[in-house]
Amino acid sequence: MGRVTTSTKLDRANGDLGAFCARCKRAFEGAERTIYVALSRSLFHPACYPSAAGAPRADESSASVLEAVLAALPGETAILNAAGTIVQVNEAWATAAGNKHALAVGENYLKACGLGLDMPADVAREVHAAIDSILGGVRDELAFEYPASRRDQDRWLEVRVRHLARLGGGAVVMRFDVTARRQAQAAIQRHMNQIAHLDRVGAMGQLASSIAHELNQPLTAILSNAQAAIRLLGGAAPDLAELRACLVDIISDDRRAAEVIRRMRQLLKKTGFNRLPLAINDLITNTIALVANDALLQAVSIEFMPAAELPVAYGDVVQIQQVLLNLLSNAIAASAAGRAAVRTVSVRTTALTAIDLEVLVHDSGEGIAEGDLERLFEPFFTTKSDGLGMGLAISRMIVEAHGGRLLAENDPRGGASFRVHLRAARPDAS
Repeated sequence: MGRVTTSTKLDRANGDLGAFCARCKRAFEGAERTIYVALSRSLFHPACYPSAAGAPRADESSASVLEAVLAALPGETAILNAAGTIVQVNEAWATAAGNKHALAVGENYLKACGLGLDMPADVAREVHAAIDSILGGVRDELAFEYPASRRDQDRWLEVRVRHLARLGGGAVVMRFDVTARRQAQAAIQRHMNQIAHLDRVGAMGQLASSIAHELNQPLTAILSNAQAAIRLLGGAAPDLAELRACLVDIISDDRRAAEVIRRMRQLLKKTGFNRLPLAINDLITNTIALVANDALLQAVSIEFMPAAELPVAYGDVVQIQQVLLNLLSNAIAASAAGRAAVRTVSVRTTALTAIDLEVLVHDSGEGIAEGDLERLFEPFFTTKSDGLGMGLAISRMIVEAHGGRLLAENDPRGGASFRVHLRAARPDAS
């Protein structure tokens, strides 16, 4: 008697079920816990065929093949039938079933997700809906990460769910412990924050003379008004209106000085990564105020053309301001070193799409040498005699960490342009 081939089995599975035993019929209808999985898009079960005329038992048990495949898969793996019930698991899943949130064969994974399982409530709702659509054949796969607790330890788990292309449907669920990867990502983020902080400290050091000049103005005004007030008080009949005007000016100048210090502290403080809505136009205005005196001292004017409406991007305010500060400082230096009759730095914001925005910083300098364009964002590459070559490298790293891009190009009309592209869609909180 000839062997029953895979194609013969597949033809039967796609046609009349009358040739199959009752057990297989129940399996195809999703009511049997014995495993039927899509391997080469066919179904295997050695107990199906003894009753079929001329069809001997297969030499190799498909169940053994499946068990070997499951054992070889990385992570914890479970097979679900069309109703979401777990019908088979590998050893890793079975071992993990020792904790209170794990599910064993026979339990319904879909219902457990609906009840929360070990996931945050909002994640569980989204996962339940996604798995339901996978079991229904609406979508093919799902991948997500979420925080969980295992053996009283905080862990991060990644779950992947994929639709099974077999008669009766179903899905494969794979779970991985990605805590080590998450910890490595967090360590990288900490190191990036430290490097970025050092760059901000260096940038503020370069602006020291400008900041001193900016602080000196309100402090000098405070001194002058205080001396005038003393002279008024020394008179026989002090002019109270003049005296009040002196005190109002003192208060105003004090606030100006405080604002300068506040902006400095905002950039110098060492904080973690905080993702918040960004008011880009306001952030640019505040950053221009930081470099305004430096521009004035170098006879460079700054023009800002804000877009009337921009999509709301999300990111770390201090880090994005650091990028803007770096680009503005470079543009001022380039314009001051250029030969243009009018030294100008232009800043413009534009809504590229409903969810994408651009910040353009253009200088009136000599432009970027063609040979330097490719290396411009490399660490330690600089065209300045007193530069470290880290500012643009860190700026690009920050922008890319926000899911954006930082581009540089020469303007055919003269000078160089730097473009910051940010996406306004709120990122996944995970």
